[in-house]
Order: sequence, then C-alpha cells, then structure tokens
Amino acid sequence: MTQASLSQRVQQRLDALGMSARKASLDAGLSSAFALNILNGKSQSPRSENLHKLAAVLGTTVDWLVSAQGPESLETNGHARADDSLQRAMEETAQRAGQLMPVLGEVAAGRWLEVEQHIDESRYEPAPITPDPRWRLEAQYGLVVRGTSLNKYATDGDTLHCLDIGLSGRLPANGELVIVEKIRDGGQLRERTAKAYHEGENQFVELRAYSDDPRWDEPIHVPHRVFSYNLEKGLSVEIVAIVLGAYRPTPKVPRR
Repeated sequence: MTQASLSQRVQQRLDALGMSARKASLDAGLSSAFALNILNGKSQSPRSENLHKLAAVLGTTVDWLVSAQGPESLETNGHARADDSLQRAMEETAQRAGQLMPVLGEVAAGRWLEVEQHIDESRYEPAPITPDPRWRLEAQYGLVVRGTSLNKYATDGDTLHCLDIGLSGRLPANGELVIVEKIRDGGQLRERTAKAYHEGENQFVELRAYSDDPRWDEPIHVPHRVFSYNLEKGLSVEIVAIVLGAYRPTPKVPRR
C-alpha cells in the first residue's frame, strides 16, 4: 500500500464531501484521529476492516482508496457510477452468472454463537441465485433464514442474497433490509439477524425486525451512516450487508 497515495485519496474524498477528518472518523465509528493519522502518515498500515468503515462514510470503496481501482464515488442511492471499471466488473460477474452462490451461514434472532463456534460453511449447499451484475461476485453471498424474525419477507429455510457493504461500497437505502451483527462479551459472542433499515429525522436509523412475531419487536437505534456502534457497555452492533433478494427452495413432494 502506498501511504502517500492513500492519504491523498482520503483527502480528496474529504474535500469532495466538505467533511473534516475528525467527523469522517467518528461517523465511521472509529477513533476521532483515525483519518487524521492516515493523512499525516502516522498510520502506516490501517486495518482493512477499519478502512472499509471509513470508505463507506467517504462514499467510496477500499479498492479506490488503496489503489484507485473502480469508481471514486458512489451516488447518493448507493449505486456506483457506470464508468469503465464498473462496466468491467459487470461483465465479469455476468460471465460467471451460471455459478452457484456460496452460502456462508445463517440469520437467526436470539441465537448467540461463540466466536470460536464458527458455523461450518461446508455443510451449506450453494444456492441457485443469480448474482447482481452491478457488483463484484466476491461481495455477494447467501445466508439461510432460521426462525420467525423475518417472516414478513422470508420464512425458515429460505436463502437471502446478501451484498457485503465493505467489499462493494454500496450503502443501504431507506427501507431496505440489512444484515446486522450484535457483538457482546468483548467479541466472544455474536448474533446475526436481518433488519429493516429506516432513516429517522433525528440523525438516527432504526433497525427493526420485519416480522409479526412479538418477540422481536424491540428496534435498535444507531446514528445515521454509522455501521459499527456501541449500544451499551459490552454490547455493540454492526451493519455488514444489504439484502438484495431471497431464494425459496421448491418443497419436496412426498411420495404416495
């Protein structure tokens, strides 16, 4: 990574948005000096996950910040501008559209997993979901729905088509479904759910279950455009992906 180039591109996006380095860092849920340390060269190798958060706030992608690859900026609705780089990505994804989409786990409200208790991804069959050609194939994956916390949209056993926010640079729009991870006990326990993303008038976003099950009625509130947020001591929340659609397997007909 060329630090001078990274710092120049971070500054370029700050100037384009009329935003201070401190505000960009805080909006990304990072330390107030994170972007400033990149600009002045103190941060020689920022962590990838933190760059993803900063890129989302700056309306760009990590690929562009690090190596000027892909579109510099994203439109306000979160769709990348159709330049040559995006066109190439669309063509590459379309060429691989016949491939099955990998399924990387489940969404299940109320189910907390220990970090070391990773779900064995190999036990999930890839889903026959056509990738969205606007986004890199590597940023798209499936998650199997478990339980009733999303039963107004998808039922138990359906597969959600998800788009990773960090890898795509795509920001959620008002009313979309997003994948939310709650983290507690210092990162030792995680819960992954899908929530409806609703922007309020008070600079906060309400994340609420799209379900008629009263057990999941309580919403989560996070600041607007902040994708990693501490709800309380020992409990944080991250918005990690956008739901693009859902696939429902054909039920098997019992033999007579």
